[in-house]
Amino acid sequence: AYPQVEIQLRCTRSVHLNAALERDELDIALMTNQPEFRRGELVRCEPLVWVAGLRSQPELRRPLPLAVLPQGSVYRHHALEALGAAGMQWSIRSVSDSIAGLQAAVLAGLAVSVFPQCAVVAGVRCLDDASGLPKLPPIELVLHRKSHDLSDAAEQLAQYIAHELGDPALAPAG
Repeated sequence: AYPQVEIQLRCTRSVHLNAALERDELDIALMTNQPEFRRGELVRCEPLVWVAGLRSQPELRRPLPLAVLPQGSVYRHHALEALGAAGMQWSIRSVSDSIAGLQAAVLAGLAVSVFPQCAVVAGVRCLDDASGLPKLPPIELVLHRKSHDLSDAAEQLAQYIAHELGDPALAPAG
C-alpha cells in the first residue's frame, strides 16, 4: 500500500530507542516499558524467565553467576531485586548491551540470565521453581509513536505491529 516507503530497523536497548524517539530520529519504537518513559501503547505483557545453557548448571554455583544487561535495564533491575529479596548471593560475570550477548554467555555456561520468554532460543533452558530461583515479574512491551507529524504509512505500520505482536487478552472489547 506504500511502495515508496523505506523501513529502517534499529535493534538496541529501550533506553536508546526512547532517546532516538525524543530526538525525532524514529517514527515508531517497540520497547520494554521503563518507569521514566512516557506511557506508550501496551502491546503485550511478556514473562521474564531465568535461563541457563542446556549443558551447564550455573544455577547450582554460589554466589550465583549472572549475565546481565547494563545498569538501567529493567531485566537487570528485576533480577537483582528478586535475588536480594530472596537473600541470595550473586556475582555479575558478564555484562552485555544486547540479548545476543547474554545468550552467548548463557550458551557458554558462564552464568544464568534473565530473558523475556520470547528470547529463549535453542540450547537454552528455562529454570523452573525447582531451581530455587525467585519468581520474576512480567515486563510490558509498549509501542511508542513520535509525538507529532506521524505519516499515515508509519501509523499503519504501528497498527500492524501492535496487532501482530499484541496479546489478544489486551485487545479492547468489541
